[in-house]
Amino acid sequence: MDDTSSEDPMGRTIWACGRSLDSQLATEKKLLSKEIFDKAFSWVFTFKALRAKAFSMLGLFHYKRANPEDENTVPNMKTLGDQLHECYLQQSSKGWTWFEPYLTYSNARLPHALFLAYSCTKDEKYLRTAQQSLDFLLQVQMIDDLFVPIGNSGWYKKGHTRAIFDQQSIEASSMVEAALVAFWNTKQEKYRKAAHQIFEWFLGRNVAGLTVYNPETGGCRDGITPVGLNLNEGAEATVSFLSARLELEFLGRNQ
Repeated sequence: MDDTSSEDPMGRTIWACGRSLDSQLATEKKLLSKEIFDKAFSWVFTFKALRAKAFSMLGLFHYKRANPEDENTVPNMKTLGDQLHECYLQQSSKGWTWFEPYLTYSNARLPHALFLAYSCTKDEKYLRTAQQSLDFLLQVQMIDDLFVPIGNSGWYKKGHTRAIFDQQSIEASSMVEAALVAFWNTKQEKYRKAAHQIFEWFLGRNVAGLTVYNPETGGCRDGITPVGLNLNEGAEATVSFLSARLELEFLGRNQ
């Protein structure tokens, strides 16, 4: 690994392997996942990219559930959680309670990771920072009860106007999941309500008034552009929709 562009996929790999270990997959697949997880995790403490750290924390949370006897898991989670928390302390200000001076992609994974850090460690500072930063994302991205994710054509730099387009399906999914993790950890109804409102972005409650999910194919369009839907139904968008839907179904079964 020679630059930060390599860090996000490494973090996502750790996340995927952690989820694999915390699943009903066959033993041989879990053994391979454990091998990859261990090799990839050796790089985590060299990461500079915050999202790569957050992805790794998501994987570490599931690794802990699968391997509760591993005594290194909680200290590792605290190390990564402290790094995110320190960035928040350095960058947060009145009206901008965030980890960086900009909002770009996969923003919700940062508070999501800190909610999981709190779940593992019971350190209240992670819970406070997770709530404050997620509340900021909700404030910025909920407009007249519609979810309006930060567009990737310009993003949102502190002190500037936020981009509305292009809106990506993966952003809706990550916000649904973060809101649900917030609900499980706080039991605050506003987060459960937000998760349902955000999911409706896929079903037509968005600035375009168009259904992003395609019931005819079971796929999901990649997002919303200034002129309508991006009709491509990529794997990332479809998996994002399914992931958000499964998390909401789990909520419905376990409330």
